[in-house]
Order: sequence, then C-alpha cells, then structure tokens
Amino acid sequence: MTAPTVTAAITTYNRGPYLIEAIESALAQIAVDLEVIVVDDGSTDETPRLIEPYLNHIDYVRQENAGRAAARNAAIRRARGTYVAFLDSDDLWFPDKLARQVAQMDASPSVGLAHGHSEMIDERGETLVQATEGQRLRFQAAHRRAPTYASYARSCLCLTSTTIVRRDVFDRIGFFDDSVALVGHSVTGEDLDLYLRILLEYKIAFLDGPPLARYRVHESQTPLDELTLGELAV
Repeated sequence: MTAPTVTAAITTYNRGPYLIEAIESALAQIAVDLEVIVVDDGSTDETPRLIEPYLNHIDYVRQENAGRAAARNAAIRRARGTYVAFLDSDDLWFPDKLARQVAQMDASPSVGLAHGHSEMIDERGETLVQATEGQRLRFQAAHRRAPTYASYARSCLCLTSTTIVRRDVFDRIGFFDDSVALVGHSVTGEDLDLYLRILLEYKIAFLDGPPLARYRVHESQTPLDELTLGELAV
C-alpha cells in the first residue's frame, strides 16, 4: 500500500457533534493524498455512534482516557504520512489547507513545522469578525521575523489546528510530553514544549496568507488558567 502524503491526526474527547464537522473538513481536502486517523480518548458521549458512517473512510482508534498529549502520540505512532497535520475535534480546516502547506514544506527541507492564520468562529460556526481580525494582526506582528527558541519561549502564537509537522521530526526529537503539567485531570503545555524542542533542531515557518483553519470558541475549551500553568511548567 502506497503511503499517503499527509496523516490528518484528529483527537477527541466528548465532542461528538463538533467531531463530525472536523472529520468532514479533513476528508474534503483538495489536491493531497491523505489518511485520517481519529483517536477517541475514552469519550462517554455519543461519539462512537456518530462516527459509524465514517469508519470506511478513517482509521478510528478508541483508548482509555489518557489526556490530549497521549491521544496525539497514539495518532503519531499509527501515522504513515510524510507529514502529520493536527486538527482539534472542535475546529475545521479550509479545503486547501494541506495542499498549501505541503507545497511550503516540500520547498523548505529545513522546516520541521509550519502553521498559519485561522478564522475564529462561535459554537454555531458563525465567524467572529472582530476577533479574527485582531488575532490576524497579533500573529502577523509576532511573525515579522522568523521564529526562534527565545521568541517562542517569550510569546508563542501558534494554533495546533493550523500545524503540519514532518513525521520524521518526532523520530528525532520525541513525541508530545504527556507529563509537562498536570492540572486536575488535564495535561497542558505539551504544544509549547514540542514547538521549543522543534526549534532546537529545525525551523518553524509561518504562512501569512488566507486562514488555514476555523478555530471554534466555546465554553468547554481548556480554561485559560490551565493553559497558563502549562506554559509556566514548560
């Protein structure tokens, strides 16, 4: 079996209705050969039932609840693609997301990870216009110069659902660290930890153009204080 160019890695926990939209946005990618891996981190909602119609189109893995980092690592271990692109189960990709990034990565062998802008949406999928524009300006300002370890340690603006990583990067630097910061039953900070370790060995590229993903804002997201504690631990 020919290996795909990209592995779309979707991890989820109790986000059944949002998950279906995320899967459909991955399957709708244009001009790229991909596999879609969904790791269900022990959901107790209707996720297993909702996902049944998609089982012929995705690789569905269900595991005991172990946290977001462990779920992403499970997807990486199964990944056959040259690149791994992460999509949180409450977010969406624009149809040309992967094609644009694969072209960018193919042209820049020294780049280990690439990411870009996102459009912010509410629970219903409606665009948050002012929030989107404010975020675009912040991301543009933060990436006027190429990212460095120091710049990302000081202020890292990178949304996971816009990222794509070379699969062999994980063989060199390791996977997500699932012990970065334990807060209650959540593990946070693993994203920043990974980005910093990548920057020790590779470049990170920012694609300053149309948005790559739609980032959903809703009440069940990881609280800001947990994210902050995770970053402090890193």
